[in-house]
Amino acid sequence: MKNRLQKLSLLSAIALSCLTSPIRAQETGDENPTKLKDPIQAPEIKKRNDAPIDKDLPPLKSEHSEVKLPVRMASFTTGFILGTPVSIVRAFGRQTKAGSKDLIGESKNPVLLATTYLFSLPFAFAGAPFEGVGMSAINSWNGSGEEPFGKEAFSLQPSEE
Repeated sequence: MKNRLQKLSLLSAIALSCLTSPIRAQETGDENPTKLKDPIQAPEIKKRNDAPIDKDLPPLKSEHSEVKLPVRMASFTTGFILGTPVSIVRAFGRQTKAGSKDLIGESKNPVLLATTYLFSLPFAFAGAPFEGVGMSAINSWNGSGEEPFGKEAFSLQPSEE
């Protein structure tokens, strides 16, 4: 019991010293110019609207979609259901190629490629459904906000590889 009381008093002393240490630092007048005096206020950040308009920059995306919520939800649901098999097949191909590349690198030897593809198939079968479902959900949500029932909502956009 005495050992517990000693540990408790030591912990409470440490906690109390941690709580009072910022007060003591302010009282000493230690001014550090790199620290902010008020942590709630952040320095002013220039916004892109203040910058001169450059014709080469892509247009800014709006923070909210112009598509009405019922249309977006219908597009998301349809895109997710119909786009999931497409995403799974694409993920299967990506994972098979990545597994082969991890094993042999950039080799063009057809015997090595065939062997590593066969070795990568079980791992692609295991991982592709999980990646495909996730990517289908992301694609259908992003696509339903920009162009409902478009190619991106159904995971049919060209791959970025």
